[in-house]
Order: sequence, then structure tokens, then C-alpha cells
Amino acid sequence: PTGVKKGWQRAYAVVCDCKLFLYEVPEGKSTQPGVMASQVLDLRDEDFSVSSVLSSDVIHANRKDVPCIFRVTSSATNSPIRPVPLLVLAESEAEKRKWVGILEGLQSILAKNRLKNRVVHALHEAYDSSLPAIKSTLSAAIV
Repeated sequence: PTGVKKGWQRAYAVVCDCKLFLYEVPEGKSTQPGVMASQVLDLRDEDFSVSSVLSSDVIHANRKDVPCIFRVTSSATNSPIRPVPLLVLAESEAEKRKWVGILEGLQSILAKNRLKNRVVHALHEAYDSSLPAIKSTLSAAIV
């Protein structure tokens, strides 16, 4: 009733087809998640990992929330240098253990069966603000 905790964004998570789908839940009275996934992380990704965090990893989190936080890392959340972790705050410590167990279990099954990520294209944003056509471009194509 008091809204999303400061610094956190409410999301609805679904595991389907070897992927973790995250749907944003807008603030306000509605508890319905968005129609389109805000992030899709492939569990077959070689960079995918899930782990608990230490209080030193989440220095700005409330002390009582630390046991409920876990980290998901994937190349889909990457920066140019290295993958960036996504911190997830579960509703309870038991809920966190359930999510970590499910994600680790699925990842080990996928690794055991050698199911690799079959992504053909990896999209990257290319932008140079000094190009005069960029400001008036209405669409673009993948080259």
C-alpha cells in the first residue's frame, strides 16, 4: 500500500521456454503487469548466473532486505565492458530461495543437455549525434 520501496521497481517474473521474462508492474492502484516484457534473459546464455548477495554487495539496501535479495547476471544485461548484474528483491527469504533454486536447477539441466543459446543476432545501439540525418530519421534497418 505504501508503494515500491525506494530504488526498486516492481516486476512480475515468468520462466518459460528456457527464458526468464520480466514484466514491469506500473506504480499506482493497478497490480497488472505490462503486456510486453521489459527484459528477457536466456538461461542458456553462457554468462547467465544466479546467486545470493552479501550485505557488502548491496550497501544501500535495508539490512532486513538483504536475505531476500539475489543477483541474476546475463549477457542481455551487459555493458560494453562486462555483464551487469540485475538485483532482485523477493517478497521473503523463502521466496528468494525458491527462485534461486528453480533458476539454478533449470540452468544445470540446460547445461547437462548442452542446450546452447540459439540467438542469431545480437543487437547493439549505434548512434553518433554528430550525424545530421540522425535527428530526422524515422526508421532504420539492421545491416
